[in-house]
Amino acid sequence: MKTTPTIVLFRQDLRLADHPALWAGAQRGPVLPVFIPEPLDEHGAAWRWWHDRSLAAFSTALTERGLPLILR
Repeated sequence: MKTTPTIVLFRQDLRLADHPALWAGAQRGPVLPVFIPEPLDEHGAAWRWWHDRSLAAFSTALTERGLPLILR
């Protein structure tokens, strides 16, 4: 029996450990991690620099666990 994947939308909480939505989704079966960025023009250059690197590290961590991050 196939289970329908659970979409887990990541917004500001880019962590794997102790993430309630990710944990709950994984308990049900397959997970599709999705990230939809907010407009970057509302933030300064330092925030964008931090955000880009944090998102890249988070994406790598998910991919290493077989969960490629979907960016929209």
